[in-house]
Amino acid sequence: MEKFKSVDELLKQLKPTEPVYCIRRKSIQLSSKYFRNKFPGKILYAVKTNPNPIVLKTIIESGINDFDIASIKEIETIKK
Repeated sequence: MEKFKSVDELLKQLKPTEPVYCIRRKSIQLSSKYFRNKFPGKILYAVKTNPNPIVLKTIIESGINDFDIASIKEIETIKK
């Protein structure tokens, strides 16, 4: 996975002609930790919202370890 300092840098270097999927791990980490610290209940991440392995790994590393799973495929995704 290539890393870029900004979306502008990505656009300048890659000059994509098709959609590009960008993941901002730091934003996911900060949002996950903030929610975890402010929400008093049990947190379950709905895998169907974004099953990308990098997103899931980042969420787990941020302390969210329980998941709302609605299919066999989602179970298999989490097991990885």
